[in-house]
Amino acid sequence: MKVPFLKFWHVTSTTIRGCATRLVDSVRRRTNCALSPGPTIGGAVLALFLVLGLTYFYGLKKTVALTVDGKTCYLKTRARKVSDLLKERGISIGQADLVKPEPSAPLEEGTEVVVKHAVPIKVRVDNGEKRLLTTASTVGAAIKVAPIRLGVKDEVFPDSKSPIVQGMVVRVVRVTERIETIKVSTPFETVSREDTSLLKGRVKVVIPGREGTVLRTLKITYRDGREAKRILQSEEVIDPPVNRLVRFGTGRPIYAALPGRISRGGERVQMLIATAYTPGYDCGTRTATGMKAGRGVVAVDPRAIPLGTRLYIEGYGEALAADTGGAIKGNRIDLCFDTLAEARVFGRRRVAVRILD
Repeated sequence: MKVPFLKFWHVTSTTIRGCATRLVDSVRRRTNCALSPGPTIGGAVLALFLVLGLTYFYGLKKTVALTVDGKTCYLKTRARKVSDLLKERGISIGQADLVKPEPSAPLEEGTEVVVKHAVPIKVRVDNGEKRLLTTASTVGAAIKVAPIRLGVKDEVFPDSKSPIVQGMVVRVVRVTERIETIKVSTPFETVSREDTSLLKGRVKVVIPGREGTVLRTLKITYRDGREAKRILQSEEVIDPPVNRLVRFGTGRPIYAALPGRISRGGERVQMLIATAYTPGYDCGTRTATGMKAGRGVVAVDPRAIPLGTRLYIEGYGEALAADTGGAIKGNRIDLCFDTLAEARVFGRRRVAVRILD
């Protein structure tokens, strides 16, 4: 009621007194009885006062809607403020809980009161864990009001539209991107070509080959500080690679041009079984004569070819008999190559060996 109590009392008592007088006069006229006005009027006044008092008392009640954690009920109450209503219903409010209208707001007919209790959740972010009390309905709303700032690329699990559930764990992944420019070496290829000017079995490296350099621009994505993905955005060749060029001999010697016999009574051209080796691979780097092993040095059986003899070997070229070997006996000769690849290409074969001196 918006009328002050004293004013209400004055108006009510005056109205009751007038009504009581009219009531007694009416009864007197209809019954033609001489009624004593004092007691009769007093009783009527008392009765009317009780009726109006009860009407006022019950008129103080008002109907309000109370919603607590999503459940709504409608009730009558004499509470004057929202806080009085909550106390009346035994509803406790924590610091993080939501109350609308404010607890100090007055209650009127039809007022809708909403109470939502905060629930605890955990947020894992920046290599740590935060505990929050929130009244938000969704994960996105809870993060928005929390002391957590999200970057444009940051990701939240579960997603922002997921409903809040008590005790749930929310994970925030920091996503950053960076543009990086790096220099990368590019390998060269090996190109092999036949060369008839070289005797069969000979290998000649014409161009050794050289790696190139490429400038690459990458977009690198990091998740919580760890590289997750890189995308090539552009590539520029700064220095192109130079291919390795190798020539393999396919020429054949002309035996008719070779002299006939050696002074020891043997042939000046002999057919021998030739093998190949490389210094440092299952053998030493020094020969039996003290020379350093390398291309052009061959191992022979000194009983067949004396050490120090100059030779011309089919598919190999000029050589010097300067080494021996345990397996090199009789018609065997072992040819030294600078690289293992050349030795493997030559392999094992019968060759014509010409004695030069």
